Amino acid sequence: MKTVYLMGPFRSDPEGNKLRFEAMSLRLWQAGFFAFNPVANCFYMMGKFPEDEFVKRDCEAIGKLHFDAAILLEGWQSSSGSLKEIAAMNMAGTPIFESFDELCKWRDEAESVGVT
Repeated sequence: MKTVYLMGPFRSDPEGNKLRFEAMSLRLWQAGFFAFNPVANCFYMMGKFPEDEFVKRDCEAIGKLHFDAAILLEGWQSSSGSLKEIAAMNMAGTPIFESFDELCKWRDEAESVGVT
């Protein structure tokens, strides 16, 4: 099973973006992935820590935990947090996908040659 980290805008619309992260997480789980949704990890702690603390900790987790891939949600280009997470993923050598279909294709190709 491949682990996939979700990246996308959050602070611009916390409620709406939370729903978008949840929808992608569900889609990933239904396709057999393990979805790591950082919004689920911090949504209910909003207001208890400075906003930058969440991105800082997410980037630290990216450096310490193993993710097979990452997927970008719509609007990531204008998200300063997403850009920092992308940099951390690049440092870790983790492939990043903008499309669910491309992510699935990558997984299927890896499995067809026996890469787990």
